[in-house]
Amino acid sequence: MGQSGVSNPDYRTRSYEQHHSIDQKCDSIAAEVLVPENDFELRWNSFRTLEENLQALARHYRVSAFVILRRAYELGQCEKSIFDSKFQDLLTQITKKPAKANHGGNFYANLLSRNSAVFTTTVVTALAEGRLLTTDAASMLNVRVLTLKRIGTSLFESGVSSA
Repeated sequence: MGQSGVSNPDYRTRSYEQHHSIDQKCDSIAAEVLVPENDFELRWNSFRTLEENLQALARHYRVSAFVILRRAYELGQCEKSIFDSKFQDLLTQITKKPAKANHGGNFYANLLSRNSAVFTTTVVTALAEGRLLTTDAASMLNVRVLTLKRIGTSLFESGVSSA
């Protein structure tokens, strides 16, 4: 189409209610790709609560509950007032989640898991003894050259190398 389809960032309006035809078309295509209408209609269970449907279908389609809620509204499975209320509930859930104390996993533990402690220790030891080139060691461990020194330090400080 050669144009941006993100000129209307109001996700609370149905695609056919949007003012720009590009937005309408882009929203319709994205919705159909993520959550196909026919399949959605078959999987929507009117005996379940809205929350149960949102959770089950979000897992099935591997999308957020927001996407399922929007699709349910778009296809007439929930009224505007229910959509608005649940949309606000989902926003509140996201903003009230406590901040993680640690943002991410332990790089060194993951490295040992991915490459095995024995292999990683052998490579780092060979590098320290001069039996292996730095670039070869980095390639073998799938890390950058600058990371190798920290890996060695971490291994020797944690006592993994003596195992």
